[in-house]
Order: sequence, then structure tokens, then C-alpha cells
Amino acid sequence: MHNARLNERTSFPGQVDVVPHASNRLMRVWAQDVSETGMFLQTTQPFHVGDTVSLRFDVEANEVHVRAAEVMWVRPFEPIAVDGKVPGVGVRFVSVDPPARAALRKLTTPK
Repeated sequence: MHNARLNERTSFPGQVDVVPHASNRLMRVWAQDVSETGMFLQTTQPFHVGDTVSLRFDVEANEVHVRAAEVMWVRPFEPIAVDGKVPGVGVRFVSVDPPARAALRKLTTPK
């Protein structure tokens, strides 16, 4: 299977504050991985492809704000998930300030 990702991902088991633009209601979820251009968020909330959200999370000593991220795909909750994959959404960062982009680049650049 072809990997369509443009940027390398790194493990990122951290909490993320998510605000869906449609509801403006803050929720806190766990991330699984992150790249310079997106991340996977573990959630059972009913997101749809195309939904937009704002994100806030910490990378080392930096607070990262993603003003806009788009839901690119959804993995729904399955009561019996035989493949072991957790439910959640893949988001693509649409609007990230330069300092936040630099923190993400530093985190995801292989050492």
C-alpha cells in the first residue's frame, strides 16, 4: 500500500485541546502521532471529513496553536475492533503560525 504522507510522523502521546469550529465547544483528546503538517487524534466524537477545528497542545516548552485543521479521514468506534486500531481522526494543519511550525519541525526532524 502506498503511503501518501508528505511528512514524517513521530509518536506524540500528548493531550490536545480541540475546538470544532461548528460548535465552538472545547474538548480534550489524546494524540497518537504528529507531523509538521498534521496529526492523529484519538476520539469517539462524531467528526466528519471536511470538519474544521482549532488545536492547542504543548511541544516541549512551546505551546502550539493550530488556528485551523481539517479532518481528512475518520476511523469510527467499533465495539469489537479486531485490528486493534483505536478510533479517531486524521487532521491536516491548514493555518499554523511560524513559531508553532518551527516547534513541530524540531519535534519531527530525525535526530
